[in-house]
Amino acid sequence: MNHSEIKCPVCKNDSFLTPNLQLYTSPCFHKICKQCLNELFSVGYAPCPQCGTQLRKVNFISNNFEDIMVEHEINIRKQLLRIYKKQENPKDIVRYNDWLECFENIVEEMLVLKDEGEIHQFILNLKNDKNNFINTYIDEIEERNDALKTNKKPREQIKTEEQKTVVQKEVIKIPRLKKDHPIPSCIFRYTEYSDLTPELTIKMCMGAKNNLFNSIM
Repeated sequence: MNHSEIKCPVCKNDSFLTPNLQLYTSPCFHKICKQCLNELFSVGYAPCPQCGTQLRKVNFISNNFEDIMVEHEINIRKQLLRIYKKQENPKDIVRYNDWLECFENIVEEMLVLKDEGEIHQFILNLKNDKNNFINTYIDEIEERNDALKTNKKPREQIKTEEQKTVVQKEVIKIPRLKKDHPIPSCIFRYTEYSDLTPELTIKMCMGAKNNLFNSIM
């Protein structure tokens, strides 16, 4: 890192000579010490001391890393990941890897953007580009998830239908139950209780078979 990158352009104080000097970095990659930052950006917008870009105090970030390009890349990734969240356990690994490669290419393309406004506009244009693979892949995932939700029956509904099928198969085995006497629907109301197993439901139905026979004799 060269000398100009670790020197406050306003007060000329140097972090080599003053180890406790706290520097902040702007979206345009320029540094400024904390004291100068508080003085120049105390009220609203002010121009960057080095390039004149209009900035606010909140646009500056503390130097957690020596390389300001690393800080810039982290900021870009954070903004992209608010929109394009990475998948956990993707179904199609090959296609997901293609999406990750597309994501990394976009990050690399955005690294040349120095102004926060340019970054915001780039992401906005990216979101509106429906033909971009990074968007079409996300649309495919959402459509697939919606289809699964639509076709998936509630667990209790599936359980009830299975119980009714078992009960129907067993009840029609009851002697003297004629084809022209349909199985009363009241028999199947027992299956609406999720805590009743098919075996218990059948037992309850069989216990009431005398009343059933009397009604069809």
